[in-house]
Amino acid sequence: MQPLNCMRLGGATLILLVAFAVHLQIGQMSLSWHALFDSSTLAHQVFFELRLPRALAAILVGASLGASGSILQTVLHNPLAEPGLLGISSGASLAAVLAIVLSALLGWSLPVWGITLAAFVGAVVIALLLFSLARRYQFGSATLLLFGVVIGIITGAGITWCLYFSPDQNLRQLLFWLMGSLSFAHGQVYHLGPLFLLVLILLGYDSRYLNWLLLGDRYAFSAGVDIHRVRPRLILWVSLLSAISVACAGSISFIGLLVPHVIRRIYGDEQRQLLWLSAILGAAVVLIADGLALTIIPGQELPIGVISATIGGPILFVLLLRHPYD
Repeated sequence: MQPLNCMRLGGATLILLVAFAVHLQIGQMSLSWHALFDSSTLAHQVFFELRLPRALAAILVGASLGASGSILQTVLHNPLAEPGLLGISSGASLAAVLAIVLSALLGWSLPVWGITLAAFVGAVVIALLLFSLARRYQFGSATLLLFGVVIGIITGAGITWCLYFSPDQNLRQLLFWLMGSLSFAHGQVYHLGPLFLLVLILLGYDSRYLNWLLLGDRYAFSAGVDIHRVRPRLILWVSLLSAISVACAGSISFIGLLVPHVIRRIYGDEQRQLLWLSAILGAAVVLIADGLALTIIPGQELPIGVISATIGGPILFVLLLRHPYD
């Protein structure tokens, strides 16, 4: 197992810190640092109740998406794998939207943990369905991805039904949330943060097996890796991270697909390094995308999913043209 390259991790962390500092300054109100520590000022409230939680939520979501994409691409031996394409994110979205709509129709007040739990259950159900199909029928990664696309279509239809029967006062909020937004993440980040850190610790423990899994099941088994235990655990961590991301910010595309791609092109396939760089730079990318969403149209906020797809799609297109996998 190769040691992690501290220079590369340090450089990625520096990029993240710069993006974090710039993101905290974005807003219609300019904040002076001496006013931040006076709890009676408006600047204090804006910073600690709006800007800081939003920036932390962007880090949480970006790291979850980047790490999830890196893990799935390794486990499935497919550079196209990511929670969105496999239907895991859409399953989490359907469960969360269903919980929100049902609670609104029944007049219930749905707490943060309710949305998180619903998104987690949806992500785990889709993940278990895909891998039970793959194990029973011996599907390859390409067929598994096609099943993910089909599941995405089915869950998309379910989301449309939910939107159709949703009360009018919730419709705009649901549509904006489904396109990816951190507008409603202010109160969630502190609840989801401990779970996110726990998953990262557990993922760090299992990351020592990733290089063996990349070589194939036969090599991993010969190296003493219990693939029948390690692979389901990794899928569980990915499902948790997907649930956290969806519950916090809705559906954000291309981050989990694009960030590991770019890092792999630059630094190679050492999997532990790829995992942590994907998490760190994924967080930086979401911070940048959210900053653009807040500033492109003055006084208005664009969905992050639109920004990430608009920028990420052409970048991935050019990467595949220059470096095809065939």
